[in-house]
Amino acid sequence: MLFSERLSDAAPELADHFEKSADWPRAIKYLRLAADRAGRRYAHREATVLLQQASRIGEQTARLRTARRQRRKFWKHGQRI
Repeated sequence: MLFSERLSDAAPELADHFEKSADWPRAIKYLRLAADRAGRRYAHREATVLLQQASRIGEQTARLRTARRQRRKFWKHGQRI
């Protein structure tokens, strides 16, 4: 068995691990890999759920980045006063 096949088999567990540890880029990577694997097995509902989860994490990550940027701007502005 090739390493990539084993990695694909472990993708759902890895995605869960990285999501719980707030390593969003890796969680998304492994969710997409798991969705790809599900799609190849014709498990389209599972693939859809996994991709929706990856999308939700991506949206949350974008909101967090925006909030951090706004907070930095606020503090920079506060320091100028």
